[in-house]
Amino acid sequence: MAKGQIRRDSKHRVLRRGESQRKDGKYMFKYHVNGKPQYVTSWRLEPTDKQPQGTKPTLSLREMEKQIGRDWDCLMDPLGRNMTVKECVERYVATKTGVKPSTKAGYKTVMNKMETQAFYHKKVREIKTSDAKLFLIKLQQEDGLKYSTITTIRGVLRPAFQMAMDDDIIVEAVKNLVSMNFRLS
Repeated sequence: MAKGQIRRDSKHRVLRRGESQRKDGKYMFKYHVNGKPQYVTSWRLEPTDKQPQGTKPTLSLREMEKQIGRDWDCLMDPLGRNMTVKECVERYVATKTGVKPSTKAGYKTVMNKMETQAFYHKKVREIKTSDAKLFLIKLQQEDGLKYSTITTIRGVLRPAFQMAMDDDIIVEAVKNLVSMNFRLS
């Protein structure tokens, strides 16, 4: 294509920078995070376009672009939206340098105990306060962990979520999770 030529889709609509239409008719938006290309796709360019029959309903491409733009405006890493609890905890523990060997051993113990839990592998943005409470109650009632062990686990989870919130990796989804100040009876 010659320079200065306007790119259009199959319906003759002007495509913006980063937008393209594949041969199968699906729209694609390409952007970069830390020098690596990322892609989002949709069957619809605009919110008013009809969803093709037999395809899974999704946001339109331009709605996805707005969402990515808002994430950038909030200084939020768009890829951070897929961060798991495990990655969040590992990131927090990595910042704890210069601690005593017993503290490091405690962090490792918490991470090992959490490895078998489904909660540990959930995406941070999907977690609600009730999920966290139910998880801690499950540790006590079903897994039989003692109160001090559960308190230790909470003592690692809470600051890990707080750090993620401070870094703007997570915004609204877990603000209440940081205040996990409830007692197990």
